[in-house]
Amino acid sequence: MFYDNEKLAKVLKKVLCIGIPLIIGIIIFANSTVIVPAGHTGVPVTLGAVNEDVTLSEGFHFKMPFVTKIVKVDNRVKQVTAGAGSASRDLQNVSSSVSINYRIVNNQSSNLYKTVGLGIEEVIVKPAIQECVKAVTAKYTAEELIIKRQIVSVEMQEILEEKVRPYGISVEIFNITDFNFSEEFNRAIEQKSTAQQLVLAEQQQLEKEKIIAQQAVEKAKGEAISRKEQAKGEAAAIRAKAEADAYAIEVIQQQLASNPLYLEYVKLMEWDGKLPQVVSGGDMLIGWGN
Repeated sequence: MFYDNEKLAKVLKKVLCIGIPLIIGIIIFANSTVIVPAGHTGVPVTLGAVNEDVTLSEGFHFKMPFVTKIVKVDNRVKQVTAGAGSASRDLQNVSSSVSINYRIVNNQSSNLYKTVGLGIEEVIVKPAIQECVKAVTAKYTAEELIIKRQIVSVEMQEILEEKVRPYGISVEIFNITDFNFSEEFNRAIEQKSTAQQLVLAEQQQLEKEKIIAQQAVEKAKGEAISRKEQAKGEAAAIRAKAEADAYAIEVIQQQLASNPLYLEYVKLMEWDGKLPQVVSGGDMLIGWGN
């Protein structure tokens, strides 16, 4: 099979005339656009210089081809755990483990990339955690670190935020995951706890005995009050009866003074209507019947 060299040359020339510009256009277009994924921001770097005034949000963007590259910074929440050895105020060795959730503030991505780069955990976050742990544990005794753990945690978070905020890092969650002390201190704490439990048991027993004694006192008081009230009642009854008798005598005396026959009237009112069965008069006995 034979080909016409002249026609083949024309076809190749046409392909090259169309294809080369097309390929060049595709390359230029590809280097002129960028897609920033969700949860990220884009930092424009032009000829090695970071433009701090521009931070690209997630989505599609145009850029200068070949001379500008876009560095993608992850702004999602990340977790980092760091350990720190320190000394308490009473010179006890304390081994702490701290876990935090942090993120890079979107509009600070360019500044952070320019000053630190992308390795912020090793350069900023972990050293800042260790520093804040040492600063706070030195203010408390080992026992206070256990008792006031929540207060200690809040103070550590405040110091950490002050250290990382200028870099555009926000601390979302701060947790002290562990406090470890020397074996001698742990034994001392255990012995103290045992002694406190014994004291508490003694106090509870004393309180129980105190309550029983108080109940006995209250019962005795109640019985004494009851007897006193009963005596008062009896005395009041006797006094009322005496007053009634005195009043009756006074009334009788008044009636006798005004009417000598009143006594006979009283006798008649109290007579049951029966005559005496035996009347004695000298040597003679007379029996009356009904």
